[in-house]
Amino acid sequence: PISAALGKQMAIPLRIQQRAAAATHWAGAKGLVMKQNNGNGFMHAPVSLQPMPYPREQLAKAYTIQTDLNLLMHKVAMDSDFLLSALSSAAKQDQFTGSCYEIFKKVQEEGVKPDIVLGVHRSDYMLHDPDGIKQVEFNTIASSFAGLSELATQLQKYLATRYPEDGVRAEDIPENRPVDGIAAAFAKTIEAYCNKNKIPRERRPSVAVLNVVQGSERNVFDQRHVEHRLWDNHRVPLIRRTLAEINAEAKVDSRGTLMIGDMEIGLVYFRAGYTPDDYPSDKEWEVRLMLERSAAVKCPNMAYHLAGTKKVQQLLADPKVLARFASPAVSARIGECFVGLWSMGGIGETRDEKAIADALANPSQYVLKPQREGGGHNFYDDALATALTSKTDEELQQYVLMQMINAPIQSSYLMRDGEVLQMDTLSELGIYGLFLCDGDKVLCNDAAGHLLRTKPSTSREGGVAAGFSVLDAPLLV
Repeated sequence: PISAALGKQMAIPLRIQQRAAAATHWAGAKGLVMKQNNGNGFMHAPVSLQPMPYPREQLAKAYTIQTDLNLLMHKVAMDSDFLLSALSSAAKQDQFTGSCYEIFKKVQEEGVKPDIVLGVHRSDYMLHDPDGIKQVEFNTIASSFAGLSELATQLQKYLATRYPEDGVRAEDIPENRPVDGIAAAFAKTIEAYCNKNKIPRERRPSVAVLNVVQGSERNVFDQRHVEHRLWDNHRVPLIRRTLAEINAEAKVDSRGTLMIGDMEIGLVYFRAGYTPDDYPSDKEWEVRLMLERSAAVKCPNMAYHLAGTKKVQQLLADPKVLARFASPAVSARIGECFVGLWSMGGIGETRDEKAIADALANPSQYVLKPQREGGGHNFYDDALATALTSKTDEELQQYVLMQMINAPIQSSYLMRDGEVLQMDTLSELGIYGLFLCDGDKVLCNDAAGHLLRTKPSTSREGGVAAGFSVLDAPLLV
């Protein structure tokens, strides 16, 4: 966490203190806030007090390939044979992946094949000297911070115009409106659902989005911004429920119609369900299966959820596998952004012993990743070497080995919980992607906006809510 990366702090200049006070009040007034850890009240979201210089052509490149990635992940998710083969070994070694895998297998066997499919993704990158952006991961479930990243951009534009003496031009901070795109995609999905199910116009106002959430969610305001934009711009209602609450309230009729009270659910949007902590009992897994079987559109459905695993990312880095889903031109564009990813073995696969040997000799140049989302699960440095030597060959099959990305270090002022710190930092860029189709008809394939997170250069992880990084905005150079 940031507090653990302090080192010796210099006195914060008066001009930065002034920006901190202005940013704190701006954040409170505009909703750039998060719940406090104790659940009582809220605090400004962690933010940078200066935008981060970012190469213009690299941001443009990330936006350009997002539509390629959206379509690629859709094709992967629709290839059930590939997913079942790719994840068979990891599913045996990792209980959480195995439970998701079994739900996917079950609905495949039952013939559940949704026509309407929605993906709200985020592809994350870091700059890798001297090659430009390299992909960290591709998120297909609970791609967060669209609401707060939009506000973080507006905050940096405000500070640039309010304090022009720093020489930052607001026009060099790119516009960023991911919430507009996500809300519009939700509205299109509800419309497609209503058309598919021949729901009369007079009943459509009672067709809602079900937002599956965690009971202890700190990042609730980020989610509420999407909910409010959906209502303000499209008059589509959204209701929030935990998996436990859905278990108590939901009903599914013989046609698969999902009901919560008197609201028919046209879209289930998961902002929970990506971590084992969300499934404390079998009831939550039963709810996930019920939702998957229902006629409501799922974002993501289980195929999309599994397509976002690290194992699939590792396989797609193989040009032969990538060619299964993408043309040579698209493969070339996407492949430029991959770093080295190596298998730890499994059914039909051979461990890359050369890469493993090099990782043991140079552990700081690699990361060992499990099939997890949410941050804090990876192995680095000595912990990586220990894992490679202490775990059995079978246990290691749930992991992938990845080349470390060597990002440039820049000095920045970070603010968390009212405290301002100057430190050396790294930044991670995320591009939001939207993909909606009805059968073979693509209704939406867009890059919707971006997220920039900045963290201490000594931090290996990147989560904002977990305390590792702050929200930032790119300054094009």
